[in-house]
Amino acid sequence: MIRSTKQANETDARPQSPGRALRWTCLWRDEFGSLLTSEYLILGTILTLGMIVGINAAQTSLVSELEDYAAAIYALDNGSNDAAPPTFLGAENGTP
Repeated sequence: MIRSTKQANETDARPQSPGRALRWTCLWRDEFGSLLTSEYLILGTILTLGMIVGINAAQTSLVSELEDYAAAIYALDNGSNDAAPPTFLGAENGTP
């Protein structure tokens, strides 16, 4: 059955029935899932703390490896001495 807009607006403005209020009260006072929620909260806290510690350990090891890499690059020796660099102009003029 199709209601008119006027009838729909009048029924929407009615206060809630006592049965509906009672259902909301029962739902509000329901503690059936509270233990499960507490377990999820503790599990989430432990996982979050573990992730923070793990990320910190990964950062520390990455910084250590990059420091070692920087020290190796800094210690590279290309084997040159203080002599003058070679030029290739002498071969054209016939002089060594």
